[in-house]
Amino acid sequence: MKKSLIALAALAAVGAVSAQSSVTMYGRMDLGWGTATTKSATGAQDKTTGLVDGTQTSSAIGFRGTEDLGGGLTAGFNLEQGYSATQSNGWNMRTGSSGHQVTNGGAMSTGTMREGNLSLRGGFGLVQVGTLQWSAGYTVSSRWGMFAEGFGGGEAHTTMPARITGLSWTSPVMSNTTVTLQHGSAHGQRTDRESAADAADGLRKNKEARTGFNIQHTAGPLYLGAAYESTAVDKIANAAATTNAYGGTVAAGSTANRTEKAWTVAANYDFGVAVVRAMMVERDNGAATAVKTSGRGVSVAVPMGALTLGVATGMIEVKTGGTTTSDVSGHQLNARYNLSKRTNLYIHYGTDKDSANTSATTQTSKRTRTIAGLVHTF
Repeated sequence: MKKSLIALAALAAVGAVSAQSSVTMYGRMDLGWGTATTKSATGAQDKTTGLVDGTQTSSAIGFRGTEDLGGGLTAGFNLEQGYSATQSNGWNMRTGSSGHQVTNGGAMSTGTMREGNLSLRGGFGLVQVGTLQWSAGYTVSSRWGMFAEGFGGGEAHTTMPARITGLSWTSPVMSNTTVTLQHGSAHGQRTDRESAADAADGLRKNKEARTGFNIQHTAGPLYLGAAYESTAVDKIANAAATTNAYGGTVAAGSTANRTEKAWTVAANYDFGVAVVRAMMVERDNGAATAVKTSGRGVSVAVPMGALTLGVATGMIEVKTGGTTTSDVSGHQLNARYNLSKRTNLYIHYGTDKDSANTSATTQTSKRTRTIAGLVHTF
């Protein structure tokens, strides 16, 4: 009898521990059919039609979990992988923005990792370490409500890369306001290396350290956000005909130290009959011949039961050394119909034009795209 009671107590203890933890598998898939027309400055036209992957949202599969540590402390993890349902090597490839078989619909990328982090949440806020899907700046800029990035009107979305690998802290909510601080690598790995691979770029030090923060305020129908990000690029060149620690020949390279900066502000207001969103971003790559980017975007979404209609307009201007090298304006119409909480049908129509196009052979003057698709989340 005593052994049975002990066994029951042990099982109860295991059950109690298990009840404190949870793991969820989730994912989404976005597939559609579209047509894209590209017209160059000379009037030459190219039209393509085909299967499209990732117009409204990126296809991904992931796992997330939490564990109650007691005393108000919670541990968690999130692991998410992007993929392309239109590629035979789909798990090693993901679609950029809105397109696969359709010309200029979006680029394929091997950067499939979207999330890979551990976290602790408590009275101090939220601390995360690892790869985060949205950086401090991207979190704010994405609130402007574009319906398909890079698909007409999405061009205003010009912050630094979305993902950041490093440390992140988000404060508890104070007066409807949170603050997020982040520090880590910028474009992939943060490297300070000396290996045989150095010969490829002539650098014995190639380090990019990225720091960012945002402030977000939500009060009923109002959202206000502001963010600042800075990337310090530290490169040290090698002299010609030198060797590295592994005996490999290292070519000469030029020093290119610089600091890249980006500022972003966004505002949303839900009027009930419509949600209006706006965003503004400024970016400077800090090079000797500076490349400065300015982006603006406005969108309106009108919910009508299961149907939501939307319109977005945006622009991006790029100046290199003070000379305008790109001046793109884009517009987008969108309709989405929710078949359920997890499934929706959509249609996007978008057009964009570069009025500063000076090269008829290498640059696109105008693009028009229409894509209809289906999104399912699970």
